[in-house]
Amino acid sequence: MVIGPIVKLFRHGDRTTDLRTIYPKDPHRNETYYPYGYGELTNEGKQREFKLGKKFRERYDNFLGKIYTPDLLEAFSSDVNRTKASLQLVLAGLFPPVEEQIWETGLNWQPIPFSTLPLDQDPIFWGTACSNFQKLYSELVQSPKVVRELEQHAKILEYISEHSGVQVRSYVDLFFLYVCLETEHQYGLTLPEWTKKVFPQPLQEFAIKSYGLLTSTTELRRFTSGTLLKNIIHSSTGKISGDLLPKNRKLFLYSGHELNIAYMLHVLDVFEPHIPPYGSYILFELHKIDDVAGFKIFYQDYRSSEPKLLKLPACDELCPLDQFTLLFEEYIPQNDICKSKKN
Repeated sequence: MVIGPIVKLFRHGDRTTDLRTIYPKDPHRNETYYPYGYGELTNEGKQREFKLGKKFRERYDNFLGKIYTPDLLEAFSSDVNRTKASLQLVLAGLFPPVEEQIWETGLNWQPIPFSTLPLDQDPIFWGTACSNFQKLYSELVQSPKVVRELEQHAKILEYISEHSGVQVRSYVDLFFLYVCLETEHQYGLTLPEWTKKVFPQPLQEFAIKSYGLLTSTTELRRFTSGTLLKNIIHSSTGKISGDLLPKNRKLFLYSGHELNIAYMLHVLDVFEPHIPPYGSYILFELHKIDDVAGFKIFYQDYRSSEPKLLKLPACDELCPLDQFTLLFEEYIPQNDICKSKKN
C-alpha cells in the first residue's frame, strides 16, 4: 500500500538547441529557432509533458484525490526555462481545476506554485555548478587515469576537434557536442557531412561515459544526487514518524534534466548505458507492507508502456527505509554543498 509521499524526478520535454552547446564551426549557429528560441520546449515537448501529467493523474488518482490544495504537493524546478515550463505542463495535466476551482470558463487550468533556485546556489539539480564541485571535477579530468582513457581515442578525437572546433578535454565536452547535434537533427536541420563518421556513434557512447565520470567518486555523488536523496529520505522518515509538515503532503515533483536522471540511476547502481529520453522519470513510492515501510522505485524510459520496477543490487524490490538510508548515507551531504567546503 502506498502511504506516500511519492517523489517524481522527471526530464523536460523535447526542445530546441541550447545556445551554450553550439560548437565553433556549427553551420547552424545563426539559426534562431523562431518562435521558440534557444533551449526552449517545442510543441512536441509541451504535448509530451502535459501527457505526462495526465498519465500521472491516472496512476495516482485515488491516492491524490481530485482537488488540488497547497499542502498536497511541493514542486521544484531547475532555473531553466524548459524545466520550469515542463513542470507547469505536468501540473496542468495532473491537477485540472474541478468544481469551485474553475475560475475561467473554457480554461481547464489553474495556477500552482513551484520553487526554484539560481543555478550556482542549487544543490538539487545543479550541484555540478557549485564552485566546490568544479574544483573536484578539474582535478579528476586531469588525473592520469582519465587522461590515459581519453588518449585511447586520440585519432577520433582529433577528427572531431578538427571539424567541430571543440577542444576536447573530457567526455563532458563530447556530451555537449552530441546534445547539440541531436537537438539540431530532431529539429530537422541538416547536419554537416563530417558528422556521419561520429554521429550518433561514437559520440553518443562518449556522452554516456560523461555520466559515469561525473559520479565516479563518493564526493562527486554528493554533489550530483546527494541533496535530492537527503530530501527523499527526510520526507519519508517524517511521514513515518508523523513529523512531516504539512501532514497532508503526498507528492514531491522535481523537474530537471536527463543528467539528473542519469546521475540518480548511477548512484542507485542501476544505470544501463543510454541517454534518458525526453519525459523520462524516476518514481520513489513509499509503501508499507507487513508493517515494513520502504521504497519501491520505478524508472520510465519508454522501452515499455509502464515504468519498470527497479531492484537495487543490495536490496529487495521493496527496499526498507532503514536499509535504504544505510546504503546511501555516504552520499548524503551534511551541509549545503554549494556554500560549505565540508560536504
